[in-house]
This record gives sequence, C-alpha cells and structure tokens, in this order.
Amino acid sequence: MSMIGVSESLLRKPTHPPEKFEKLLRGPVSNADRTEVMKYLRDTERDYRDGQVEINKYKAMILMLESKREGMKKAMEKYRTLLSPVHRLPSELLSKIFGYCCKYNFLDLAMPPASSLSMVCGRWREIALLSPSLWSSIYILGLPTSDEEDEEGVDEEEERMKRDCITNRVRLCLERSKSAPLKLDITIYSSHYSSEGCSLSNTVMRLLAEHSERWEEFSYKGPECYASSAADRTHFPILRSLRLLTGPAQSGSHDQDPSLPLDRFRNCPALTSVYTDTVETEDRLQLPWASIRVLGLCDCSDASVLTILPSCLTLEELTLSEVYDTVNQTSPQRMIVSDTIRTLSIFAPYDDSVPNIQHFTFPRLSSINISHPATSPIHLQQLIQRSSCSITSLSLDGLRLTDSQLTSLLRLMPELRTLEIGICEGYPIARSRFLDHLTANPNDGHHLFLLHLTELKIEFAGEEVDEQSLTNALTSRLVPFASSPMGVDCLQSVEIWFWWDFTIPSEAFSSLQFLRDIGLQLTISHRIFNGW
Repeated sequence: MSMIGVSESLLRKPTHPPEKFEKLLRGPVSNADRTEVMKYLRDTERDYRDGQVEINKYKAMILMLESKREGMKKAMEKYRTLLSPVHRLPSELLSKIFGYCCKYNFLDLAMPPASSLSMVCGRWREIALLSPSLWSSIYILGLPTSDEEDEEGVDEEEERMKRDCITNRVRLCLERSKSAPLKLDITIYSSHYSSEGCSLSNTVMRLLAEHSERWEEFSYKGPECYASSAADRTHFPILRSLRLLTGPAQSGSHDQDPSLPLDRFRNCPALTSVYTDTVETEDRLQLPWASIRVLGLCDCSDASVLTILPSCLTLEELTLSEVYDTVNQTSPQRMIVSDTIRTLSIFAPYDDSVPNIQHFTFPRLSSINISHPATSPIHLQQLIQRSSCSITSLSLDGLRLTDSQLTSLLRLMPELRTLEIGICEGYPIARSRFLDHLTANPNDGHHLFLLHLTELKIEFAGEEVDEQSLTNALTSRLVPFASSPMGVDCLQSVEIWFWWDFTIPSEAFSSLQFLRDIGLQLTISHRIFNGW
C-alpha cells in the first residue's frame, strides 16, 4: 500500500471513542465493558503508531526535498555566474586586468592583492598561479624595528606572528613570481640602529638579495645598515630603476656611517633611472653615471649636484628636490653644460633650499617644472637666455612672480605649448595686465606671444579674478587667426582652479561654461581656501 493510501485510511478512521465510553466515566465498569475498552485502546495505539510512522516518512521526504532544493539552488548560483560578462573574457585578458590590481602588492596588508585574487574562485586562482608577473611586485611599507619591538605593552607572540607572516609572504611571492622581473619597494623606519639589528629587516633583505638577478625596479627608504644585507650581491643585470633614500630625514636615524661605500649597484648595465639623497661625493654612491637618463637628487648640497652632473653623459631628465646652497662657501664652480638634458624639475616647500641654476647651461632644454618659492625669476631668465633653448612645456607653482615678471619670462618661450601656473601668496597673476597679454589680437602681431600655446592650467585666488579679461583671453585663442602673418594655434585644453575662502554658487563664472560647446576641453574646479 502506498504512503498516500495508508494516510487516507488513517484519516477515515474515527478520532473519538464510542459515546458510551463517556457514560462509563460516571459509573461502574463491567467485564464486558473492560474488554471493549481494552480492544479500543489496542486498536487506537496501533493506529497512533502507524500515524507516527507516516508522519516520520513525510518528514523524511520533506528533508530530502529541502536538501535537493538547496542543492539545486547552489548549483544555479554556481553556474549562473557563467553568464556574467567576466566569463566571456579570455584568461589572457583577465591576467592583464589583474596586473593593474597587483601593481602595488603591499605585503603588510591584511590580505595582499595577489593573494586576494587567488582566493576568489578556481579559475581566478589558476590564472593567478599561472601569471608570475602578479607576484613580482613586492611592497613593504614600514618593517618593524628592534626599537619598536622592545616598547612596553607589545605582545611578543603577536609580533612574532607578524614577522613570520611577512617573511612567508616574501618567500611566497619570490616563489610564485618564478623568473619574472621584480619590482621592489621597501621602507624601514628606525630611530636607532643597534649592532644586533632587526632580524626581520635583515631576513627580508637577504631573501630579496638572493634574487638580485631579477631586480628590475628597486626602491629603498631606511638606514643604510639594513640595505647592507644585499652587499654580497653586486650584479644586477636588469635593474633599470633605483630609488635609494638613506638620509636621516628618510630613515629617522642620525647614526649613518658616511664611510660605508654603496658600491653594490656599480654593476648595473641596464640602469637608466636614479633618485637618491646619498651623493655627498661621487665615490660615496658608485653607479654607472654615464648611462643614467633620469636623475633625481634629494636633500643634498648643490656642490654635490655640480660634482655628479659632469659624469652623467646621457642625462635627459634632472630633478632637484630640497637642494641647499653651499657653493658660495667654497671655491667658484665651473659652468655645467649638458647637451642632453631636456627636462629640469626643481621642488622645495620652503625658502631654506635654493638651487644655483645660474651654474647650468642646457641648450636642448625643452621642459621646466618648478615648485620652489625662492627660485629667482632673473636666474630662470638667464638660464633660458644662456642656454638658447626652446621651451615647449613650463610649470610654475608658488613662485614669487608679478604679472609683469611672468610676462617677461614667457616672452622668452615663443615655442611654448603647455603652460601650468600655480598661485603664490601676495603675487596674484589674474589681474587684467597679464590676461591682456594672454589675449591674442590678430591686429597686433608685433606683441603676440605664446603663439603655439595649446594646453593651459592655471590657479586663481577667486576674489582677484577679472572674469571678463579671463573670458576674452580664452576665447581669443579658440579660433586660429589665418589672416595673421604669424598665426596663433588654437587652445585645446584648459584647466582652471579657483581658490576661495567661502563656498561659491555653482553658477559662478557661467561665461566660461559655453566654451565646452565649441570643442574646448575645459575643466573648472573650486577649492575652499583656509589661509596661507
């Protein structure tokens, strides 16, 4: 008999006992009545057990159906993802996309990007494991030092687990990156270096040094003593970019050993880019200077700069950051002439570092980027005149220039195509005089300047802006003047920053908005100014 048939037969049976049983509850019970009651109880108990069995069968059936339903639900969720657009992408393209996610593979995060991607699904894990380049980027920002570990309240077991975690992650990346070129960025902070050193820092540096033949980019910031762990590896065949900051301002340590020779990067045949603050003397940091094309010098004297530059025979880009003046305290320096330098950048937030650009002559200079309030406009003009160079890109931020000085400087750059100007306290450049010069008038060809300007980025202090003059200057450069014998190139891109000390309405400077409709790539941004 089927389960349904058994259930129906049980349901047809009466639930209540015979009516005379109710009367027996109020009187004596005879032997015949006892026999009838016992028969009823036996039959009812049997039906009760049969009913419970039926219920259990249905419960089991429900459980099986629920289990099967959950299985189908999980299967649908699993295979529905196959219809998502990401599954239409070939594995090669996914690997390229993952490369952007793992460009900065920070190993001191809770979950580094490469490891996180490999845990999403089976396909992503397979792609990650078959893409060595995803594991070739190793970034560690702030290895713990012995000083930090000895502080009170630090859990020794927790610190040990952190050290083991970072070490294991470094080993994992080195293993899974296989033979891929390595991009390394290591930062170590220490206020004092003991003879024992930091075991974790030394271990990490030694692990990396074992793969020195794969170093392609190496950035290190910290005490020299930890970097010495790589001293026994003196050959870096594919290293092309080196960033080495070991001074007190970077590492937090004032116990540097200036006698320690940094010659381990001497044999770098592919090295072309260097940024460092370790250039007290040419022998201090031994590099293949003759092959360097991009050089950045930070937190050093201009005497050191003048000593290094003659050795850089193929230098194309020079960046000076916080270079302080010592030339006047020594014997006169000879002029540095370079026929290869095309880009000069000078950065410093304060006046206490003043680079001596009057010692430079760069005939092929085409791009100048200066963010330095103490840079002399006279020295800058003399550099351009002395070099007889053709400047096509100029960026000035925070220079103490009046509008007339700026105009005079720009007249020395007739081939300028890109101009970026930032504001400086007390030296507004948005007055009508400068903007009038910027206005291209085809009837006044003798006074036209910046004929080839196509990209303009400029900052204004809002309340000093002459909106009408600014609008005239921009609109005058949107249509080439074919009738002009000299001609003016059409502006293609304009980016304007307005600084205010209060929130301004969105409709402000509405006269500039229509310029977008005639093809100009225009960006107008507002920032609230809280004071100098």
